Amino acid sequence: MTITANFSGGDRVVTTAPLYQWDTGQKLALSGLPQTASDIQVHFANAAMAQAIVKATELVDSLPTCDIPNEFLQFGSAAKARAWVYYKERSSKGYTIKTVLIPITPRKRPNDYVSPEDPDSQGIVERAMELLENYQSDLDSKLDDSDGSVKTANLDSGAVTEAKLAQAVKDIINAKEAKSNKKTTLTGNESSNDFYPTTKAVADALSTKAPASTAYTFDTTTTNVVYNTANPKTIYLNAMVDDETGIVITAKDNGFQYFLGQSGTLKIRYFSGGTSYSNWTQVTERVDNKKNSITSSNRTSTEYYPSIKAVVDYLVANYLGSGDNTVSWANLAAAVQTLINGKESASNKLTSQTGIDSTSTDAQYPTAKAVFDFGAEIVDGVNEDISETNADVSDIKAYIGYTSGDILGLHADFENKVFTRLGAAVGLNEGSDFNAFPMYGQRVRVVVDSDGEIQTDTDPEEITETDFDYDVMVYQPKFYYKVVPLKLEKQSGGLGYHIRKANYYITSTPHAGFKVHPLFIDKNGNEVDYVLFSAYEASYMYWHATSQSTGYYDIFHDGVDTGTTIDYSADTLKSLPGVKPVSGKYKAMTKTNMETLAQAKSTNWHLDTIQSVAANQLLMVIEYGTFNLQNAIGKGIVSCTDVDGVNISSLTGSTKALGNATGAAASTIYDNAGNQTTNTTNGKVAVSYRGMENPWGNIFKHVNGINLRGDGSMNGGQAYIAGDYSFDESRRSGNYKPSGFTLSNGGGWISSFGYGTENFDWLILTSEVNGNGATSATPVGDNCYVTSNLNANRIVTFGGDWHNGDSAGGFFESCIYSPGTKGSRIGGRLLYVPDVAV
Repeated sequence: MTITANFSGGDRVVTTAPLYQWDTGQKLALSGLPQTASDIQVHFANAAMAQAIVKATELVDSLPTCDIPNEFLQFGSAAKARAWVYYKERSSKGYTIKTVLIPITPRKRPNDYVSPEDPDSQGIVERAMELLENYQSDLDSKLDDSDGSVKTANLDSGAVTEAKLAQAVKDIINAKEAKSNKKTTLTGNESSNDFYPTTKAVADALSTKAPASTAYTFDTTTTNVVYNTANPKTIYLNAMVDDETGIVITAKDNGFQYFLGQSGTLKIRYFSGGTSYSNWTQVTERVDNKKNSITSSNRTSTEYYPSIKAVVDYLVANYLGSGDNTVSWANLAAAVQTLINGKESASNKLTSQTGIDSTSTDAQYPTAKAVFDFGAEIVDGVNEDISETNADVSDIKAYIGYTSGDILGLHADFENKVFTRLGAAVGLNEGSDFNAFPMYGQRVRVVVDSDGEIQTDTDPEEITETDFDYDVMVYQPKFYYKVVPLKLEKQSGGLGYHIRKANYYITSTPHAGFKVHPLFIDKNGNEVDYVLFSAYEASYMYWHATSQSTGYYDIFHDGVDTGTTIDYSADTLKSLPGVKPVSGKYKAMTKTNMETLAQAKSTNWHLDTIQSVAANQLLMVIEYGTFNLQNAIGKGIVSCTDVDGVNISSLTGSTKALGNATGAAASTIYDNAGNQTTNTTNGKVAVSYRGMENPWGNIFKHVNGINLRGDGSMNGGQAYIAGDYSFDESRRSGNYKPSGFTLSNGGGWISSFGYGTENFDWLILTSEVNGNGATSATPVGDNCYVTSNLNANRIVTFGGDWHNGDSAGGFFESCIYSPGTKGSRIGGRLLYVPDVAV
């Protein structure tokens, strides 16, 4: 069968009729190409193949045609089968000009399937045929060619008689052991030659004896015994320890080792872990080191030891008199006093640093350990003073502002509604002035494939709504942050504090007191150098079946398309321009389902997270020097006419021409179930922050990694934050940790954000509304929806939708939905977090 990829319409990507898994001998024809067959190759691959298979084309019925590799058809639809049309302009140059999507319908593998391209299976077939031929040849040699009778030349001489046949059978029987003689145990059968045991009987019997694995081996060559796992099974007969030859034996489990020296020495050492032993310690004195007299030649030795008589004789001769060496009490007393006078009083010995102070006397003396402990205490005190001084200096810098040229900051006085640039941000204007700092200047739109690989040769502005192989994302370099609360006010009726004044800092390089933002931690807990935000709100790509066996990929359009089925094996989320953001109107776009669809690409893809939202918020306020981002950048899509129960979000991509810049689109296409209007006024056109379109407005965004819980006495509830990428909409234990502060007890204009513990100082959530004269303009200018006296679980959506007006913005939170919520007003964004190779 030949399938055709028709490019006559000028499309870069086309979908063919489907093939069935395990088909063989299929062909692909290419229609609508200007190149000749001799210039074209087709590269076949899918997600399960390590590399593409290259096939050359030839003209068949005037179309470039090639074989489809059988290996390519061994995988079902989940493998995402593709073919790339490759144009070889000349021998040293070539490039991909088209992409072919080939749907493969899964089915069971036939039991007789053998791929002609599989060299292993081909070899098995050939070998089998060879063996059959040899067997037939051998059989033929024993049969007469004419009538098939047995050739007597190959048997005993003479005719085959009943007697001979009976004898042959008897011989065969006699060559076998009688089954009655088989014994399953050796016990009681040891003396008979008639019985034979089973293999298990032998093994069981051997297991009751000392197994061979416990037998010792003797080593007569090794002198220096080092760690070896075989030591407990080895006796070293020629070991050398401290210049003495002897025997080394190791206890079970490589524990203690014993040395028996030829001179009577017994030494011991123990296994100290890893691959090492402790030093040898002598257990008994060597017999040949015993001395019966103390002489000038041996009295300075540390190896020899005297007998009691030798000690007495030495004292008598040197301390207790002369002549007949009679011991007198006077001489003994004088000798003892002489010894006492040469010693310090034990009562004056200090064994700890206690007592080493201004009251010490010259009669007292400390042990070496006491002196060390006393010195260590002084050193610890000095180090502690130094650490406290450094911390104080860091805190002072944080309060008065850093002067380092790569630290950008903002002083936020929510109480007085005053915001002031700090550090290297002083004197800068938003936009190009910040491009010198990597977290801003190197933040750019990029094109990536489903594996997150950045396509450096593809311009994001060239991507259209039909480039299903790609996503347009925003490359965000890693940065570090520090939050310094300058004035906190205890919450009334809740947990934690309201931030009245604080300094916010970011930098692209590590500094004392700064932490890497938690956005840049991968699923294994390692720091990553970048993440990828989605340039556009998430759309839904699905397989559009036109018949039982044909179809194509398309983007689901809420209102135009109304199907509710989700095929998790084929469908996924996309970040593309010119398409309708997906909502929960028809497809069940809960947080859980959106995360599953994102992960259909790979485990590095996710629904956007609370860490991602907070990082983007911090970047925006420090660059623009304000929390009212609608005033600074543009209102966004927040003032469109509402239609209850309908997803009337505008199409994505109207900020494509802005590229990596910040601002508002010239025009945006409003869409109501396919009925479209082009808008050009502020409040109805999209905004973009450094490549991220609609960070607020157009449609609420589901966000992963944050759950709310209240017990009826905790205002709007406490946030629980996931510390990794294991998500659950209701969890508040395990990897979900409490933030330490509660949300405002009801909705309104944001007047303060909460502060609980330093672990979550990066979190920007509302703790107070309508305080200090908060309005739609100051100090934040955004609203929030919160359930008063929350006594349930809640999820959080961010940014607002097409109809929230001034309430929407970069800090607008809706905290009123239960876990599992979906709806026409709620969509989401994609996030890609790479892994660090370790």
